[in-house]
Amino acid sequence: MAYLVDADILYGYIDPKDWLHDCAVRFFKKFKDVKTSVVVVLELAVVMKRELPDKLFEILKTLDNLNVEVLPVNDEITRVAFDFMQKGFGIFDAFHASTAKYF
Repeated sequence: MAYLVDADILYGYIDPKDWLHDCAVRFFKKFKDVKTSVVVVLELAVVMKRELPDKLFEILKTLDNLNVEVLPVNDEITRVAFDFMQKGFGIFDAFHASTAKYF
């Protein structure tokens, strides 16, 4: 079974001071088939640039070290994401949900 992770768990893994850090470390030790979307990577970069600018460029290295597959966005994911946004989802959550639905 594959697991699709959001920016929160990745941020928690990268930042040892984050409240999710211990949980994120345990998660990545336990589960190996982990995926995320390119939109989550973008969201994470936005947050990291603001909160932890010195660690911004650790994102790709961390994804590589954890063997996290980055899933692409396509037309169908985009269309469904916009449907979610019309229902009140935020942009990043809409794309994350749409990616989960597609894959």
